[in-house]
Amino acid sequence: MARASLSDEPPKSNTARNAAIAATVLLAPGGFILGGILIARALQKRRAEKED
Repeated sequence: MARASLSDEPPKSNTARNAAIAATVLLAPGGFILGGILIARALQKRRAEKED
């Protein structure tokens, strides 16, 4: 199983996760599509939390 990190511990903050997502969006072909999908999911999640 491939791992993105050399350690088994999860990151202590979301900084590493956000940096990995940003790198993927900026460097991967079609990354802007991935970025749009991630933003749309985040907005849907926020709207659902506001409704509750």
